[in-house]
Amino acid sequence: MRELREKWIDSFTSLGKPVKVDGETLRPSTITTIAIGKVARLDEAGKNNLKAVIKVAGAKYDFAGFLNDNNPVANLLKQAKDNDYTIAVRFEKKRKKNADPKASIEDLTKDAATAKDNIVNIVAGVYNYSNSEWILTDDAVSNPAEDPEYVKSELEKASYNTTNFFESGQAKKISKTDKDWKMNHLISMYTYASEHNLDNEIGLETKALMLLAKFMLQACDQLQMKMYNLTEPNYNDYSHTKVRGMLFSWMRVNPLSKEIMTAKGGFSEWLNKFMEENAAIYEWARSEVENEQ
Repeated sequence: MRELREKWIDSFTSLGKPVKVDGETLRPSTITTIAIGKVARLDEAGKNNLKAVIKVAGAKYDFAGFLNDNNPVANLLKQAKDNDYTIAVRFEKKRKKNADPKASIEDLTKDAATAKDNIVNIVAGVYNYSNSEWILTDDAVSNPAEDPEYVKSELEKASYNTTNFFESGQAKKISKTDKDWKMNHLISMYTYASEHNLDNEIGLETKALMLLAKFMLQACDQLQMKMYNLTEPNYNDYSHTKVRGMLFSWMRVNPLSKEIMTAKGGFSEWLNKFMEENAAIYEWARSEVENEQ
């Protein structure tokens, strides 16, 4: 039977998704922390949100972060809590909407008051020991593939023997088919669309929100396929998590409005703008990396 030794991995600075600021493309930093322990609490924290508290033996303080209730990570945390399983959880210090994207994450967290104004602690994902991969939330900022080399080694050191929580039959709600992943993403799209609708006073009813969620997911599918030269979307790949994050970030800067929704061709133009701008960001990032080689 696989067991996990409770421990935490020292925090490290990670880079987030590319954003454009004053004509300049940046990757705002975040602080990532990994805790391997028991789920002490899962408290409701507003509409469709949870606050997860992880207790690690020997740690002076608990580890806590917020996440949306409508995703596979929330389901895994609930099952781990119900069954008293040890689980590896990834936390990030995510910038609030009004936080300066040019400021270092160290400056934004230099004291409690500054941190309170600028960041929110989130659950970014849980580690699946059966395939040595992270299952990420839609709000995740960093890319685990860019973690320091010691992180994966420390994760694996925490595991000994087997039956894994992810293979034990206790995690039956984990999505295992492409349709399951697509359904989960569609729910996330609907949840975000609902919040966006309220925040921007668009006035969409339930059926219209469902249609909007479908178009949002289709836009993410198209962008992923374009970026990675795919013939069909891969809903269980980190690249799809990345493009969903790109959409949510872009919508905060380019919100929908009643005028866009009612103007002839307005919504199509809005979607096309998302595709064009974010495909351009991807091409920029790809060319930058290739030019370094």
